[in-house]
Amino acid sequence: MPTTSLRALLHLRMLVGFLGERPQYAWWSSAYLAPANHHALTPAFGARWSIEQYRGVIEAARRVHDARVPADAQHLFHVSETIEHELFTLMTGTAPAVTPPTSTGTALEMLRTIADPLILPVDGPTIVGPAAELLDGRIVPAMAAHYAAAFAHGGRSFPYLTLERRRRWR
Repeated sequence: MPTTSLRALLHLRMLVGFLGERPQYAWWSSAYLAPANHHALTPAFGARWSIEQYRGVIEAARRVHDARVPADAQHLFHVSETIEHELFTLMTGTAPAVTPPTSTGTALEMLRTIADPLILPVDGPTIVGPAAELLDGRIVPAMAAHYAAAFAHGGRSFPYLTLERRRRWR
């Protein structure tokens, strides 16, 4: 799998995971990526505290997304087992692939930088393409556009991927 595309997906996960947490926009009730959690997680997990931080926010976000998108769909926090394994491998490498943002403003700016400016964002669940094309370079910017608009305007967007392959999505 292309490492650049996986890093982009991982980066988007980290940004949306951070922004969706309780201290920022409260889409889910966790605060795993809060800077102070380093001190809380280190005694229990030692050097693996950042992995547990990542796993926690992914699970919190996955539950919220799963409740809002069709059961047979994939989304930013619920991807194929193969991609999930590759993402976890990137996170557990000798140098972490991405780190959580440190402020809401920084995270929003980074999200806007990734976002495709040609996408017209929609609140609520919305299809952004087929799951088979997740890593092709167009899906991550499309997802980022929906999330960036939702965070900026106080809405909630849940871009998802269909398992259908017959139709060409834009």
